[in-house]
Amino acid sequence: MIAEAKAQAEWIDGFLFVGNQLALDFLNTTLTLDEGPKELLADVASLERWLVAAGVLDCAHRPAWRNSAEARQFLKKLLEFREKLRAEIIRQESGSSISEAFVGELNRLLEKYPCRMAVRRSAKDLSLGLMFQPRVPEDAWAPIVAAAADLLSGVPKDRVRKCESPTCTVQFYDTSKKGARRWCSMNLCGNKVKVAAYRRRNRRRDK
Repeated sequence: MIAEAKAQAEWIDGFLFVGNQLALDFLNTTLTLDEGPKELLADVASLERWLVAAGVLDCAHRPAWRNSAEARQFLKKLLEFREKLRAEIIRQESGSSISEAFVGELNRLLEKYPCRMAVRRSAKDLSLGLMFQPRVPEDAWAPIVAAAADLLSGVPKDRVRKCESPTCTVQFYDTSKKGARRWCSMNLCGNKVKVAAYRRRNRRRDK
């Protein structure tokens, strides 16, 4: 029951949240599942659902432009940026530096779509948080590029890695004390790889 509850907590409204960082969770909106590759942001409605699931967008501020041609064009550009970011993360994981071209593109987006912040009162304290009320599709750049900038500048490079399963594409930020996390999730890949290794050992012993 505990494992089942944990597995459910990793998925919110059909989206996987095991990256420990918004930009990595954004990368993980395309997955390689048992049935093959799956695009989780297949349309603008899916993007809206992901923003809500990620805690970026309040349900009360759902955009009115979700069915517009502008929104569909924006989603296409956003997914192109996602794959550029993925390529840069893989490049970094191989020991290379983030390309100047990508840094330049990221800075241009940060300048054009800055995040707005607001102080909110909770039951006891004040807290600073993102104020995100997208009036036009391009407003959705702000939290994404801010998270990408934080990933590339504020997260230790040696703690960002891909799941060790050879068939998995999930990226995560290892926040464990020892920095020894190997899998996107024990529920998704860790247990599968361990079971497969156990079966291989048994087959060798039976020969």
